[in-house]
Amino acid sequence: MVNDPGFKACEFYGRTADSAGHPGGECMNRRDLTVFFLLEAGAILWAAFVFSVLTNRLLAGALAGLYFIFMGFFILIRALRWPAFKTSATFYCALVHVFAISLPLQVMRFLQSDLAFEDVRIAGFSGPQFHGFSTFVFSCLMLATAVDWLRVWRVERKPA
Repeated sequence: MVNDPGFKACEFYGRTADSAGHPGGECMNRRDLTVFFLLEAGAILWAAFVFSVLTNRLLAGALAGLYFIFMGFFILIRALRWPAFKTSATFYCALVHVFAISLPLQVMRFLQSDLAFEDVRIAGFSGPQFHGFSTFVFSCLMLATAVDWLRVWRVERKPA
């Protein structure tokens, strides 16, 4: 059963997906988590690319920030389809990444677009300080995605 390609980790945990697709028609799976990790790595590459190519730092920040926001929403929406999404570290890190970091950073940056990034204030922190928090949270998201991937892989490898 565990080595069956149709096996899903949440079935192993006793949480079967509804065949009609009702809440969470799919289980946490390595395919989703691999896509998440690739999107996360792509975010780093995209941000490095736009900041190296564009001289307008505000535009570069907007393009990089939008990628981070849309990627975060994609992860959240996809993870909400998993019946056991509450057991996923990726879900919680993505929640923090989107609502506590990426959206506030993007909104506050543009509300203060006349200021240099060093002078921008976000939740009482300077732009660079808040960006440091964002780097930490994003690193946690990538780590959580890798840990969830390993958790699913381990379950799938267990003998029936």
